[in-house]
Amino acid sequence: MAQFLLRMNSQVSLCLYINEVSLYTRPRRFGKSMNMSMLYYFFSIKEKDNAHLFDHLKITAEKEAMKHQNRYPVINLSLKTMIDDTFELNLKSYQNLISNYLGTHLELLDLKNLDEYDRMRLKELREQRADVTLLKDSLRLLTECLYKYWVCTFSYGVGCTQLIPKY
Repeated sequence: MAQFLLRMNSQVSLCLYINEVSLYTRPRRFGKSMNMSMLYYFFSIKEKDNAHLFDHLKITAEKEAMKHQNRYPVINLSLKTMIDDTFELNLKSYQNLISNYLGTHLELLDLKNLDEYDRMRLKELREQRADVTLLKDSLRLLTECLYKYWVCTFSYGVGCTQLIPKY
């Protein structure tokens, strides 16, 4: 499936990539996080109220790109706080990051089409009781649950987009 990504430069221009994953590396202070934020506001289904932010930009002239505006559940996690000296402390930071993210998506815990095992795993993540194995699987679980949420609640089945700046 083709993905539309906005190029990291001073203009908002459209670039079509055939691959599923794109990695952008740039020097410090180059605007990577700002561009990830822009991607979030463009793609996120939760940001329809902010669609006007793109009104006078070149991307609005691209009909194919505009079909994707505010159409996807987006996981936007920044790993910039994970700068601790030890693996254990970074693991705790990641656990906190995932827990906070789930705090903004508590509706996932009440999903009708979520089996009890996954519900229990989400609660463990939210309550910061997850073991390393569950933490390693947390992005996959969140992605799956967001997909189920949109299918179950809105009959709207689209893939989930993950944005992870400060990798």
